[in-house]
Amino acid sequence: MRTWSHHPAVPHNYWKSPFRFTHHITSNGEFRVPFPRHVRQLPPTTSQTTCMFPQYSNLPPEIRLQIIQMCDSATLFQLMHTSRETRVEARKLFFSDSEAWYCIEAKWLLYGGHVGDTLFDVDFLACVERLDIDFEYVYVDEFGTLRRGGPRKTAEYEWILNFWKTVQHRFPRVKYIRIRDERNRLPDELPPAIYKNVANMCPAGLNVNVSISLLKRGGSRNSRKRRMIWLLLSTPENLREWVECTNEPPGLNIIPPHKVLRGPVGRYQRTCATRQDISYQRDGIEVHRMAAMEKFHFQNQESPKPFGCSTPGCDAWFENPEEYTSHGIETGHDKNEKLPEQFAALFAENEQRLERLWESWEKEDDSFREEWSGWDESEQRTVAEQEFLHQLEHDPLYAQGQPVLQHKIFKSLAVYITGYLGAVGVHDVALSIRGRNGEIVRGQ
Repeated sequence: MRTWSHHPAVPHNYWKSPFRFTHHITSNGEFRVPFPRHVRQLPPTTSQTTCMFPQYSNLPPEIRLQIIQMCDSATLFQLMHTSRETRVEARKLFFSDSEAWYCIEAKWLLYGGHVGDTLFDVDFLACVERLDIDFEYVYVDEFGTLRRGGPRKTAEYEWILNFWKTVQHRFPRVKYIRIRDERNRLPDELPPAIYKNVANMCPAGLNVNVSISLLKRGGSRNSRKRRMIWLLLSTPENLREWVECTNEPPGLNIIPPHKVLRGPVGRYQRTCATRQDISYQRDGIEVHRMAAMEKFHFQNQESPKPFGCSTPGCDAWFENPEEYTSHGIETGHDKNEKLPEQFAALFAENEQRLERLWESWEKEDDSFREEWSGWDESEQRTVAEQEFLHQLEHDPLYAQGQPVLQHKIFKSLAVYITGYLGAVGVHDVALSIRGRNGEIVRGQ
């Protein structure tokens, strides 16, 4: 029985880059960079790199600007916290970076873009100029529901209209938007009509360049996929058509910075986010292993080392880069390959790092759960409930426009504590925490 890779869209040429062990890797094999790692500066290699430059403030403005323009994103982010003049210029350059695309789920925008529904810093989002909007779950769930209820065209029109209103509100500086998902479609289904309609209904006053970013497969359903871009271009007949670009989309997909995670709610969100962070890193090991095989055999272009698949009964032979990765994606045979010896220590070190992170997370998770454990009378449990609900009601970072017992974070906490939504559902948890008169009570 064949076991196929669950990373069918590993970017081409990743094997030429340093291993990105700390980046997130999606189920399709695509990279996303957590913001702290995007702006994290590498440790200095010499004492020269940390020397002071007191003459900078005495330089002519045009020279200072040229110096700032030579800085990378990590340095620009640091300069955004210095003098006002430097801060203003650094801020402009940082957010105008053509390589930096910030990822947001369309589901958040569909539900109104409330501050309490996102983990991200909305003040930072208001400065973003390039935006990747992921429609993966919206297209499957919400839009499918709209299709089944009421006139299809009316529902679709209102859905898209509200979406763009929220985009305008939350991203006043956005200039470029990519509509994307990770679905596996036939080539003749690209791009789907719904995404064309979303792009075409972008308000003229928004002055945004909208493109569509989708996965395209080469042959069978299990073949390797490439992310491609579709742009709305004018034809010689003065018509507007969606045209597929020949190159993969450039730039980094960056996960925006988190808002301040304070209080008991912030602690809960930080615990969940940390677990997800570790899981995304661990899930990417398969991708890194394929890159290691490519590096070992083809990094030296003057003397490449062609090789064959080690899976019994498979006679696949790899003469060129990327052939092995594509074969592994289609067959799952990469799981049988032994890691090249020269990379063994590096991968072992990464595994140990992930184990340390996991052990640290488990301690924090255990500590948090201890405060909520059991349904019996407990002063500790009562205090935890009061503090959590009070923050959801009064902290502006968690404003949602709904009663606190309907808050998505509260509902997710109920699942987190009970482990399931069966016999003890969200409604039961709510009744055990808050009575009809609004006071915190204990369940009987």
